[in-house]
Amino acid sequence: MARQPRAEKIEAANQAAFQNPGAVAAGNVTKASSAGEKVVVACKLGVAYYDIYICRKETVSENTQTGPRDIVRFTPQRETTVRLRGTSYPRGTVPDGFPEKPLIVDGAALNFGIDKEFWDTWVEQNKLNPLVMNRMIFADTDPEFVKGLAHDTKAMQSGLEPVNPKKDRRIPKSTRAEISDLETEETRAKKFERAIV
Repeated sequence: MARQPRAEKIEAANQAAFQNPGAVAAGNVTKASSAGEKVVVACKLGVAYYDIYICRKETVSENTQTGPRDIVRFTPQRETTVRLRGTSYPRGTVPDGFPEKPLIVDGAALNFGIDKEFWDTWVEQNKLNPLVMNRMIFADTDPEFVKGLAHDTKAMQSGLEPVNPKKDRRIPKSTRAEISDLETEETRAKKFERAIV
């Protein structure tokens, strides 16, 4: 039996491990239809996809120590799930069958053809969700307005972006003087210059 080269084994493992947003089971993921008014949804999350769905409000009876009482419960209706594409996309060799990269404008992935009625209901149910309040997910019927809003919110980050070792606040800093911070190319070059002098 011939042995596979190490690079081929790594590539095969990467292909098997990466989740394709089009292949992940999520109930009945709806596709864009032609009937009704549509919106363009911008998603600034650094993920491959984000599923949204509407919840059904229902009143149910709950038994307590003092007797039954009515409570309001929201039950997810996963029969209709809309999959929003995020800004994450594999680097290098794209896994087989992976969908095309979404249109990304100023750090926001644009999702076209989402039903306006569904979107309005979802926003009403999620108006206190930090994703809606902080404009990590937003929409409008006019694509140019969405692009402008993406440009205006370009500096806002979700916290799911890749780490930038030069200027990211998420990189741990040492609290002890005898231990240096994370070494970067710049700090290595400065150490080298000091060693030469």
